[in-house]
Amino acid sequence: TIQLVMIMMCIVCATPAHAEEVGQIQFTRGAVTMQNHDGSSARLVAKDEQVQRGEVIKTGPRSFTIVKLKDGTRMTIRPNSSFAVEEMNAKQDSTASAVLRLFRGGLRAITGYISKKNPNGYKLRTTVATIGVRGTEFDTRLCQNDCEDENTKLKEKRDKQLEKTIARVVFSRGSLTASSIDGHNRVLKAGSSVFEGDTLNTAANAYS
Repeated sequence: TIQLVMIMMCIVCATPAHAEEVGQIQFTRGAVTMQNHDGSSARLVAKDEQVQRGEVIKTGPRSFTIVKLKDGTRMTIRPNSSFAVEEMNAKQDSTASAVLRLFRGGLRAITGYISKKNPNGYKLRTTVATIGVRGTEFDTRLCQNDCEDENTKLKEKRDKQLEKTIARVVFSRGSLTASSIDGHNRVLKAGSSVFEGDTLNTAANAYS
């Protein structure tokens, strides 16, 4: 009997007193792990596994996971990301709130009822700022070298497109303008170049 009591006491001690379910894993692809709030252990996670407050979800280079929080928020955690739910009050009233933490990488979320019950209730903390989330959908990404590489590739692609002339205006009557892929507008006239990606706009009663 004494041994049984001691075993039961150990089980209670092993269960964190502040353990609190905040969501559930809905989908995983690749290597996705979850680490205890105190960093004591990490394990691979699978669909339908519960997420506790403070647990850190980590995705590998080619992995991602979809998490559904208690208020109905659906979050897609990008590859090479670390994320945790630090606080959550899922009451369906004006006190509802949540504090999320993005340590690395990025996520995309469609928020649940917390953002509707309390427009100021959602906060996302990062290493550089705390962001107040309003609305029903948001994307967040902590940029490192990967973002710079992407920006360089996009700029190179845009520059090539801008340099590529695909037509010229032979005749124009009335107002004719072009919107380039980088958002700039210009007036066209006879002899003007038309570049790949341009959107041509004519005024009423105008043609070319």
